[in-house]
Parts: sequence; C-alpha cells; structure tokens
Amino acid sequence: MRITSLKLESVKDLLIAELRDLHNAEEQLVEALPKMAEAASSTELKNAFNHHLEETRKHVTRLDEVFKCLGEHFKPGAMRPSSEFPLPSDRTRKRRQSIG
Repeated sequence: MRITSLKLESVKDLLIAELRDLHNAEEQLVEALPKMAEAASSTELKNAFNHHLEETRKHVTRLDEVFKCLGEHFKPGAMRPSSEFPLPSDRTRKRRQSIG
C-alpha cells in the first residue's frame, strides 16, 4: 500500500486519498469498457461489458457527489499519471498473452 508515500495528517486525508484512487480506477474503466465491448466476440459478453459500463458511470457520479459533500474539489484524471495500479494497456495485454 502506498500510504507511506503520502503525507496524511488525519483520517480524512486517508479517506480522500483512497477515494481519489477509487475515482481514478472507475475513470479508467469508463475508458476501457467500451473498447472491451467492441472487441467482445459474443453478444452476451458485449452486453455484459455495456451493463458494467453503465454501472461504472453511476459509481463515478456517486464518487463525485461524495467529494462535493466532503468539500473536496476533485479534478478528473488528475492522479492518472501516478496511479499505482493502472489498467493494463493493449500493448501490455498482448505481451502477457504472448508470454503465457
């Protein structure tokens, strides 16, 4: 866990840091799921990805509301470059497939 690399002065700081990570992950999914749906070979899988995309967009909206309630101003994508657990890129997935 990257808690040691953050300057956390309160439990609220920890909460905000974790919420930012969650928001970042949800944003990445909003970008990735349409590509996954497009690449899906079956209609059932494509529908599942699209349903998950709808749910993920709701999660982003809820997290935005939480930030507003906490009086925090979150800039979407602000943490993306330093995200500790980014979604694998297409190149990474292809490399993993060729290895395994």
